[in-house]
Amino acid sequence: MGDFSQAIAMYEKKLMFGDENEAPRLCESIGRCYLEAGDFDNAVRFAERAIKHAQGLGDATQQMAAYLLHGQALSLGGNHSGMGILILCVSYLYTRRDSVL
Repeated sequence: MGDFSQAIAMYEKKLMFGDENEAPRLCESIGRCYLEAGDFDNAVRFAERAIKHAQGLGDATQQMAAYLLHGQALSLGGNHSGMGILILCVSYLYTRRDSVL
């Protein structure tokens, strides 16, 4: 897992001692590292944490990023419900394309 392990350790340290407003982004970043390393279970776990933090802060943009990660991790991990999450995210982004892009 090499460089991903170092990145995860750095992000987790920031998560423990950082600002609560950074928690959704940090959890998503940790989840992305796990996703890239092929550890889909931990990617899902951190995507779920990112979603909860983003919901608590009312951060719709970070919430969408976390849902995308969640769908990717589930799909790549063999859980077909992940594809449904990805389709919902793309549909949502398409309907909001003028305000998001």
